[in-house]
Amino acid sequence: MNEEIDDSEFYHEDFTTASDWEILVAHMEEIVNQWNSEDRKQSPSSSQWVVKSEKLVYMETNFDFTYYHKNLEDNLLEGPEDKVKHVLDTWFDFSLMSEDHKHLCLAQWYGVNKFIVISSTGDVEQTNNESRMKTLLSAVTVLASNVLDLPIFVQVRDKWQKMYCGVYECNGIRTNFDTVHLIRGPYHCQYLTGLLDVFKTKIRSPCTIEKIFVSYKATYQLQDFGNFVWRQECASDIIDMESFFTLPFGVSIDPVSSLYLNTLWSYLPEHSIIDSENHSDFKPLKAQQWQCSISFTKNPICLLGDYLGEVLEIINNDNTVYNLLGSFAVLHDGPKTNPLDLLTEPLVPSISMLLSQATRNNKGSPPLEKDVLVPLLFFLFPDAEKDSSFPYGATDEREPLQKKFKIFENMDQELKGFKTCAEDSLVWRLAIVLANVLQSLGGLKAFCHLWYEFVQQMRYRWDKSIVIPGVPPGLPDLRTGLLNQKLQMLNCCIERKIARANLSYVSAENSEDSDDEFFDATDQEEFEERRKGKYCPWDRPVGRLSPFANLKLIKTGDLLYIPFTQDPVLKTEDQLEEDTDILLKLGTNNEASQLRARIMSASLLSDMQSFKAANPGAVLEDFIRWYSPRDWIQAEELDEYGQKQGALSQRMQLEGNIWMEMWQNSKPVPAHRQKRLFDDTKEAEKVLQFLELRTVGQIAELILPVLSHATISRLIVEAESLTEEFAKDLLPRTSSLARQCEKISRDIQFQPNKFEAFIQETIDLEMSISQFNSLQYKLNPHRLDDYLVNKCIGDLAVGRPIRIESMGQSIIGSRIALMLSDAQRLNCFSDVDPNFRRNGDLTFPDPVSREFVLRASCIRSSLYSAKCPQLLRAMISNGEFRLMGAFSEDITFI
Repeated sequence: MNEEIDDSEFYHEDFTTASDWEILVAHMEEIVNQWNSEDRKQSPSSSQWVVKSEKLVYMETNFDFTYYHKNLEDNLLEGPEDKVKHVLDTWFDFSLMSEDHKHLCLAQWYGVNKFIVISSTGDVEQTNNESRMKTLLSAVTVLASNVLDLPIFVQVRDKWQKMYCGVYECNGIRTNFDTVHLIRGPYHCQYLTGLLDVFKTKIRSPCTIEKIFVSYKATYQLQDFGNFVWRQECASDIIDMESFFTLPFGVSIDPVSSLYLNTLWSYLPEHSIIDSENHSDFKPLKAQQWQCSISFTKNPICLLGDYLGEVLEIINNDNTVYNLLGSFAVLHDGPKTNPLDLLTEPLVPSISMLLSQATRNNKGSPPLEKDVLVPLLFFLFPDAEKDSSFPYGATDEREPLQKKFKIFENMDQELKGFKTCAEDSLVWRLAIVLANVLQSLGGLKAFCHLWYEFVQQMRYRWDKSIVIPGVPPGLPDLRTGLLNQKLQMLNCCIERKIARANLSYVSAENSEDSDDEFFDATDQEEFEERRKGKYCPWDRPVGRLSPFANLKLIKTGDLLYIPFTQDPVLKTEDQLEEDTDILLKLGTNNEASQLRARIMSASLLSDMQSFKAANPGAVLEDFIRWYSPRDWIQAEELDEYGQKQGALSQRMQLEGNIWMEMWQNSKPVPAHRQKRLFDDTKEAEKVLQFLELRTVGQIAELILPVLSHATISRLIVEAESLTEEFAKDLLPRTSSLARQCEKISRDIQFQPNKFEAFIQETIDLEMSISQFNSLQYKLNPHRLDDYLVNKCIGDLAVGRPIRIESMGQSIIGSRIALMLSDAQRLNCFSDVDPNFRRNGDLTFPDPVSREFVLRASCIRSSLYSAKCPQLLRAMISNGEFRLMGAFSEDITFI
């Protein structure tokens, strides 16, 4: 009967093996200990909050285990005691700064500076399950008992509700955190009296609660500013043409959308204050403290940034001006005017005359009407208008304006490094006007029309030999942009054309008044030499400028003369690049090197010919002494004419030297009889063809660097109108933007990505300045030079909340009270009494949100328990009712 039972047939559970729950607790404890050790080693961070996160997996669910630690130097209101025994034993009630991170609301609710949050990974909430939630809370409770001085929270329900449960243990006291979230709270909990009943009921202390301290915050929102709306001057139905001569600035609507005023009361005994349905002692004008914050309009249109963006959008447009304008624009194919008209035309034609001529040749309706186009062209070419209001150089004739703030004095030096053009030059004005036309006067076709008229004006001035105004004098400056170089090149061609015409006119007059024999020299010595017949008629010196340092020719002993030479060949940067590419394509062998040297020696050959014509009987050594003195090695011996002898340098004596070869092949030809090295007619036509055949994208590429330069100048002008304190805050951003602009102007190939970043930074800076101007108009309309007022406005403009000293008695406080009172009266459709300001009858609207904080320290949960801190925070608004409780109990004898 009695049979032995085999124990192996029964299942035995091994209780020595750790469960998943125990593994979770051990893993979390290991992570927390590691974070604490890292905090001791790490140096203080510049950020306000240090955030660390690890991944947890429990019950096939992913969780985020996130640690938050606030830097001690950034702690808000601290209590008188240096050592805080409990996280609730602080003087913290309300946070001045709002936190953006998803879990930092816990720091605002409970005043904790270091805590841990467990939340599900991703947007899907995995803690709605009550069983899983309780399991996590039990793990958190065990972890809190093992880890000292660190509150731990678990996010439950849907994430948008921001509901948390948590626990904290320290010195034998356990604090349980809980939240309640409703769309609309119970009626009796809308006021302090009902909240006190809830607070006392929840505590359930065996003894009478001695003191309950109440803190209160009411938030008033001002959205309708009424007469205090800051209005940006925008284009109206009546076109003011002068407004298109500068870049716009500002935003299309008021950048300040709402103003929030927080009225605060702190640590009031419950028996000293009444707040019920019938009566409330919380009057805003009697608050202990005022705080103010601002919310800004989201993504308003910034005019300056919008203009730059419009020009950047056409950067990839490959259409030419003539393709877009159609039959209205006619490509130039030569002059078709009567030559006799030149006798009666004025020196500088009027814009109206040019437009009438263009109308006869063009068909179709113009994108820009005449009454709009003419003022723009007069602005670009003020010499075509008598007594113009916008002459070039008007700003240069006046004394330079000193900067209002010394901090911007160095900005002028930074702007000199831009590869664009001079301020208020023709290219500067053209870029600004084109941007305005593209944005406000007809779009892309109007943009092309203005460029077409500009090119027609350039061609007309070349044909009639009229100098272009607003272009810096001299040779093409390679330190400027390509468009400025092209216009300088065209101006040089016009000037040489005028000079050549004047020389021909003078020569013709001299030929009529003189004998058949013409002498080019003017000095008495040369005249005597000719009279004595020293030179043959076919070998007479021609084209002498002046004697050169009393040197004499080596062979004849005659004075060595400096000849008239041709002017140097002018090149713009694109032409220099083309020449470089051609020379590089020739190769590297000896023949290519000789060919390359010959191409580069065209000017040398011309100078040799001029030198031979001015100095008959000269040899190569004479030319070297004048043209390249370093290649003449001077000796101490004297020759027969009393000058020191010498010899050519070694490089000049090498076999196959191109200087010797060219000297032997050159003939004595004066400069005015040589083929022109620089054909101004040909080069001018190249410039005009360059301008005419630009695509829309290429035109935008030419003017965008200039527009960026003009943008920096406009930002500096606007910053000068601000207060010095706020301008100092903007200086680093302005300097950074200027350096970015300089890089854009110097890029060999235009990079749209860089310019997009430049536009975004411009928008941010434009928005900051507009926000300050709006707040200045609202809070300090008389622009009082008060440091505290300006500092407060500057803080608000960058999004920092402020504390208002003296509340309603201060300048800013009185303005805010006045705006709130006006808004309330307008909402009630009552006429504003002009005497209410004197009587102090200021009625505020109802607060948009109210916040109560109830604190107590009482015995819980038995008579022999120690006093524990208790806290209840209530947040009440129109669409939300939230309770956050932190209730502590003594667990020493539990």
